[in-house]
Amino acid sequence: MIIKEALMQKNLKFKAAGKSLEKSEIDRKDAETGIVDMDGAISYLKTTRPTFYRWLRSGKLKGMKVGRQWRFYKDELDRFLKGESPRIDLSASPDPLLGFISEKLTELGAKSAIQTGNDKLKSIISGIISLGYFLRSSDIHLSPHPLAGDLMANHVLLRYRIDGVLRTAAEFDSRLLQPVIDEFKSMAKCDLHERQRPQDGRIIIKVDNDKKTLDLRACFLPSALGETVTIRILDSNAVKLDIDAMHISPNNLEKVHEALNQPSGMIIVSGPTGSGKTTVMYAFLHSFQKKDALKIISIEDPVEYMLEKTVQVGLNVPAGMTYINATRAVLRCDPDVIMNSEIRECDQLKLLQMATLTGHVTLSSMHAESAAATIRRLIDLSGDTMLTSDTIKFILSERLVRILCPSCSKESVPTTDIIGRASGMARSGGLDWSSLPHTYRMAVGCPKCAMLGYRGRRAIAETLKVTPEISALIRNNATLEEIQRTAIEQGMTTIVADGIRRFANGETTFEEVLRVTK
Repeated sequence: MIIKEALMQKNLKFKAAGKSLEKSEIDRKDAETGIVDMDGAISYLKTTRPTFYRWLRSGKLKGMKVGRQWRFYKDELDRFLKGESPRIDLSASPDPLLGFISEKLTELGAKSAIQTGNDKLKSIISGIISLGYFLRSSDIHLSPHPLAGDLMANHVLLRYRIDGVLRTAAEFDSRLLQPVIDEFKSMAKCDLHERQRPQDGRIIIKVDNDKKTLDLRACFLPSALGETVTIRILDSNAVKLDIDAMHISPNNLEKVHEALNQPSGMIIVSGPTGSGKTTVMYAFLHSFQKKDALKIISIEDPVEYMLEKTVQVGLNVPAGMTYINATRAVLRCDPDVIMNSEIRECDQLKLLQMATLTGHVTLSSMHAESAAATIRRLIDLSGDTMLTSDTIKFILSERLVRILCPSCSKESVPTTDIIGRASGMARSGGLDWSSLPHTYRMAVGCPKCAMLGYRGRRAIAETLKVTPEISALIRNNATLEEIQRTAIEQGMTTIVADGIRRFANGETTFEEVLRVTK
């Protein structure tokens, strides 16, 4: 037994010695190639382990994993000490993509939009963002997709949402995608090594020769073929917050001003995703700001644009800052106007309704197809027709239609069929067809509109003032059709009819009105 234990101890010593020799050999080879382990890197940079991990996650430091161990090139550590970014070796040539972006920017009249120098990855990032800005896009999309006819091969689509329509700008080698996404992650202060969970970040960047500062919101989403990134472009200078400058029809604009001058009541802005609800609500808040005697508090998810005289609260669900908890806290802060960026649940709606009954102006948005449908949604969500009829005062429902490019659009003569359909849609929507100017135009396409024929968007809307008759219908749980019919009889012009007005004014096409109102 004693001999067996002695042999075991001897074997353990031999194994330990072998491991020690193996580690020494690895360390010797690492030293020869200028590689250090994590402890060596921490010592070399004279920092702490938590700080080192933070640098590693943020992409300020570049390392490689050998099994479970981190290794770092000394020259990369030296680059970090000099304040330089990590060197990234691209496995595919970026030249075709850079050439395309440069050509497009030149067509759009952009100068020096792509960074010069040897860092081609930064040039790609700069070019993608600059192209999005000069195309007037609201979102940039980068995602991997299988090649047609070869499901084993992938490519990356670079797409931009321009005036509400998603358009493919370029396709490029999928081997470039991860370095591009990692660079975006680094700029957005996200974890470069987390690729299995969604991440959100914010990027502040200058474009157009540093003349313009953009606020970008980046969303990283893992997919079956790799990570994707969607970047929302927020340009506060491009957002019109003056209601009078939003090209709303005179009839609707008069009702909006009347609603905003009420001492209390609930105001709802409705429409599908991407219909401009947030912009309209910011414009409403801007209108309230002109009255210095009002305290305005908004609860947003997230805060998109900073307003001058509004207390803006961002949601933080993990910390318990939900719409309901935030609204309860806001009610203790003596507000005059309360804004919830969106109504999502019954308890939230009832809390806003109770705030309305106590003399506050409450403002929010909902996803609904029309003003009458918004009332039905309020009734269904709250389950209380009396409370709904006593609180809701005004609804604006809207869409955004693309406007014809003023540089290239041409006069046109619509077919008899289109005129017949348009006149019928106008009359059924409460619009006097004979009072319209009937100056029709068609889309053509030129470099100024990126050959699309359209440039910019404007709202088409319907405004519903809750009159005593409408309020009675709500209390009686009336159908959507009954509410719509009564509202039109009392002077409401429907979204479709407002779109026909823009068509007959030569601002847009009949096809565009159908596209957004179908």
